[in-house]
Amino acid sequence: MIIHRDIKAGHVFLDQDYVAKLSEFRTSVPIPLGKTHVDVEVITGTHSCLPPEYAISGRTSEKSDVHSFGILLCEIFAGKRWDSLLIWFMENSNKGSSSSYNELEFRQLANLFKTYLEANVLEEENKKQVVECAKLIERCLKTNPDDRPIMTEVAQSLRLIKSL
Repeated sequence: MIIHRDIKAGHVFLDQDYVAKLSEFRTSVPIPLGKTHVDVEVITGTHSCLPPEYAISGRTSEKSDVHSFGILLCEIFAGKRWDSLLIWFMENSNKGSSSSYNELEFRQLANLFKTYLEANVLEEENKKQVVECAKLIERCLKTNPDDRPIMTEVAQSLRLIKSL
């Protein structure tokens, strides 16, 4: 298994058939067969998008990429960059102007994102899909990596959401 370590909008491109392709594998690391994670000494990636366990300890796994993918989904649905969303979250939380969403209670972040979607994205014709996508994003952004889905579950969920 290969862990990308820097999934973000700038590393996703569309081919001629509008199929998304992930690029920029310079920071990727392999996880040896039979292992679930790798501990790395040099932490790379976009600082504001790093999963908590990776930013703190250098431990990376498939669940790290799931977290980063959750941030990418946030950006797609909100139509804003993660940094801008963090500012909005901080301004609308009781934590004041902090620099990291890790300082927010996870439930508060999920509720703030739901509020943001309801105010800026939700329309009657796409309500079911937006609500289900928000739930998927919430699962991807869980603080504890053990509570996040694996990437194949994320893909299955997206296919199901598309069919709604």
